[in-house]
Amino acid sequence: MLFSEPKIISISPSLYKSAIITFAVKKGYSDVEKFAYPYYEAIKQKKKQISYKIILDILLKVTPNIPMLLPRIVELSSVPKEIVEELIKEILEEKPELGEYKPYEQVFIKKEKTDGIIQDLIKKPISTIRIYSCNSCGNIIDNFASKKCSSCQKEILTCSVCKLPISFAEEIGKCSLCEAKSHLKHLQE
Repeated sequence: MLFSEPKIISISPSLYKSAIITFAVKKGYSDVEKFAYPYYEAIKQKKKQISYKIILDILLKVTPNIPMLLPRIVELSSVPKEIVEELIKEILEEKPELGEYKPYEQVFIKKEKTDGIIQDLIKKPISTIRIYSCNSCGNIIDNFASKKCSSCQKEILTCSVCKLPISFAEEIGKCSLCEAKSHLKHLQE
């Protein structure tokens, strides 16, 4: 057999949060929360991006000029109330012609003939925030030009396929022929 399955030589992303905390504790970081904050923020941002599309889909189904209570949107979306309210405000800030949100009444009122605008927002790609970290020590990589981590001084592991850093706790694949390391998902494609 010429090609073999790539080998997983790192931990599963599903263990990402606990891995960050465990790593910080083992390395002796005194402030685990400060160390893990950028990672938590990235996870929070990703959840918000997913929720954005869910909220837009619900707003598309709202009857124009009929007040929709915020708790009802929360119930339909299964998204926390604070995030729903924040997203509705952001959507209306970007596209005020969609309707209005009354925070004291916790009511959204959709204007007529706005379904096209909402559909355009749904189709619009979401910009992503990506935080890269040293695969060895977990330190945030703030200078991509540098080949070494500013914290541990080890070489920054770079994916041979996408040329981006392989962050702490990401699954790593190793080519069975040339032994080049990359994100596991790239070798599986």
